[in-house]
Amino acid sequence: MRRCHMQNTDDLQKRFETFAAKLPVANFGNGIDWEKARQEGLITPLSSLQGAVTMQLPDKLKKPMKLGTTSPRSDVIFSHEEHFAELDCSSCHPDLFNIQKKGTQAFTMDSNIFGNFCGACHMLVAFPMNDCRRCHPQMRNRSRF
Repeated sequence: MRRCHMQNTDDLQKRFETFAAKLPVANFGNGIDWEKARQEGLITPLSSLQGAVTMQLPDKLKKPMKLGTTSPRSDVIFSHEEHFAELDCSSCHPDLFNIQKKGTQAFTMDSNIFGNFCGACHMLVAFPMNDCRRCHPQMRNRSRF
């Protein structure tokens, strides 16, 4: 875990490895299933660097949403509540998702893979988009190779 501007990171690496050993394993990213760790109460992400929660998630947004697609078996299940645990509304709205517009004609897997919509995070810092069933529960994952 050496970085150009960090020296003597061995202790930091050991502390992280000790911390990570207690967390659920994932077969993607850095090998940690962060969402499962949050759900199990093993981690408690802060909503800001100051740790202050600025707003509560409205009740109408707490249950998962089913977003239809052209193929019923590829419908998307989206949870505002899971995302709100680590982000606030301004992380996605209005820049990534303009809630004033009805319709998602430009919303495609191609656009996601090129860093638009969900891909703005899920191609960089969140779980990767090659685990199809995380968002499309009715689909089978394709072989990775």
